[in-house]
Amino acid sequence: NGYAWAPLEVNKGEETLEVTFTKAVNAVGLRILESYGSGTVTLVELKDVDGNYYTAWEGTDTTTGLDYLQVPVTLTTYEVNGARITFDTTLSPTTWVEVDAVQLVGQ
Repeated sequence: NGYAWAPLEVNKGEETLEVTFTKAVNAVGLRILESYGSGTVTLVELKDVDGNYYTAWEGTDTTTGLDYLQVPVTLTTYEVNGARITFDTTLSPTTWVEVDAVQLVGQ
């Protein structure tokens, strides 16, 4: 997909995607729509309005195909307006890692 986010190269190792949201919220989750090369997310961090990062999830991404990696979060006491997603592109060595959308869920 020409409109999806993808790293510059295939199988390059660790890559990160940073996103910013217009409205800051107290977060209860993050949804990442992996459209190709899914299963490569290793770390999800939330960014507060002061620029501090908090680990929301770290582990093995079991997403396959076109699907969402859903990261539930206990309601944050801080307002979130961004996220940083880390990928290990070596987990999908022959295909591009692509993300179509990232959705912040909160109140």
